[in-house]
Amino acid sequence: AFPVSDSVSEGLTAFRKWLDGFDLEDSNVKDSNIRLFQRKHKTARERWVVPKDFPSASVLQAYSKPVVDSSREAFSWGVPDMDALHVFCSKKMGWETAETDRAIMPVLDEMKKGLRQTRLDAFFMRSEDNIKFANVRSKRLREVLDIKNSNDVEKGS
Repeated sequence: AFPVSDSVSEGLTAFRKWLDGFDLEDSNVKDSNIRLFQRKHKTARERWVVPKDFPSASVLQAYSKPVVDSSREAFSWGVPDMDALHVFCSKKMGWETAETDRAIMPVLDEMKKGLRQTRLDAFFMRSEDNIKFANVRSKRLREVLDIKNSNDVEKGS
């Protein structure tokens, strides 16, 4: 709702100003998208908490100029260094070796099975999957769906 196309920093600063402001100021807003956003989120605004330095210059910098690996080598998964993980989990989280193993061993077992990471689209249902989404009561709509399904079967999809 708060425009960021010209400047992300200015848009986030305007959002912060609205968060910290009073309702009387909201009526002076000319942009209808911002007014709609303010109206829909009026009560949520009271629960939202942002840090004092929001929008943070370091976060904006990391967002606009991220540090990425410039390697051109093909990525491949490796086996985690369990000794290093035990030390890390012990120092950072106070975990004992058994607790680290309890968290990490199921992941290693899955890696050993050779399963690949699922694509995001695998979590969405499609009408072609012939999964019944709803109980359709309308006779006309059922007829349309039956015609569509029979046409799909004829086309081989």
